[in-house]
Amino acid sequence: MQRVDKKSVWSNLYKDFIVCDHPGYSFEDNLHENRTQSPMQNNEKLSSSISEGLVFHTQFLAWKNCQYKQAWYMLREKKNTKEKTYKINNKYFQSQNYFRPHYRKIDEILYNHINIQNLKEIKNVDNIKFWKKNFREFFKENDIDQFLDLNIWHLPELKKIYQEIKKKPVKKSLKIIILNLLYKLKINLKSLTY
Repeated sequence: MQRVDKKSVWSNLYKDFIVCDHPGYSFEDNLHENRTQSPMQNNEKLSSSISEGLVFHTQFLAWKNCQYKQAWYMLREKKNTKEKTYKINNKYFQSQNYFRPHYRKIDEILYNHINIQNLKEIKNVDNIKFWKKNFREFFKENDIDQFLDLNIWHLPELKKIYQEIKKKPVKKSLKIIILNLLYKLKINLKSLTY
């Protein structure tokens, strides 16, 4: 299936995935790990029709890994930017709780050469040891209570880490609960206009 939402966070989103390397390019000084090391300029965008080629984006197949990766991004953004917590939460909200996505069936000729077993293996990737190590190191250097307003504490491993550090369970912030409900309402109402 292909996402065809006209107003989602993924609509008209262009990301680089192929680059002509250059000695001046660097992966350094980035908030998150980029796909490539080059800065993508508007005048460098190339696009093609599906008949000329396409890329299958499989990030959400390994759903558990994706959720921890996004929690990692949220922690880093809260630590390294001046962005307000509610804006960070809203930015990642749709990938955590998206309602009524719009799809269209992809023509079978575009994917009949793909080994479905490979996709199943991607779906079952388990990187939880990697994430636990990163989160523990992060919270050794940063006060965990400074991140309580992030919408990440539903993830079991983060709950465990919080309990290990604080010797008590994570208490959900009433502010987060109310903001999430309001944002869900907003997204639901917006999705009705697609």
